[in-house]
Amino acid sequence: MKKFSLYTLIGLLFCNVGSAECVEGDCINGQGTYTFASGDKYIGEWKDDKKYGQGTYTFANGDKYVGEWKDDNFIK
Repeated sequence: MKKFSLYTLIGLLFCNVGSAECVEGDCINGQGTYTFASGDKYIGEWKDDKKYGQGTYTFANGDKYVGEWKDDNFIK
């Protein structure tokens, strides 16, 4: 029974990791849309696999940040 619980837990963890993905465009160097396992979504520019330039980050709760990004961080 312990092995079954462990395998189930590991399987669930891998399922969550697999749900984060680039769903459109180029999310490495270019313009792309990326959805995160948390339900968050980023639509915008990418450079070296990081959010960079103009983009919109929509949180799972509906909040949004629209603006400038550099090295995966938004600029206030």
